[in-house]
Amino acid sequence: MADAILSPVNEHPNPYSIHFAAEKLEQEISSVLISYRLTLAGAPRVESTPWHRDSSMNPYSVRVIIGDEEITLTVDDWGDRLDEVRLFLREWIRQRVHLGRTTLKSSSRRRDPYWVHEWRRVHPWG
Repeated sequence: MADAILSPVNEHPNPYSIHFAAEKLEQEISSVLISYRLTLAGAPRVESTPWHRDSSMNPYSVRVIIGDEEITLTVDDWGDRLDEVRLFLREWIRQRVHLGRTTLKSSSRRRDPYWVHEWRRVHPWG
């Protein structure tokens, strides 16, 4: 049902589909950032800001920041392909984080398989 609501965001924009797509975009981004934080210790902080917390941003967008770098994801760009947001954002973060300086959080019971795999590629010994 949700896919039917979200899929025509750019083809036939209506306030409900745009709003639901914006909520889903925020959820997808938050999910990536939470799993990153729960898995890696010593990793640079990654933060996100949705449009409704920063009046300088375009509506229905989310800014993601690592250090001096940032990217803004919008419903206009991602609304019809929200299932690709996690893959894209993980890769964007991975390219900016030096995993060699991080460790896996030993206390975490909810390590993300993606980050564990990427960490092990850099740390094959352990």
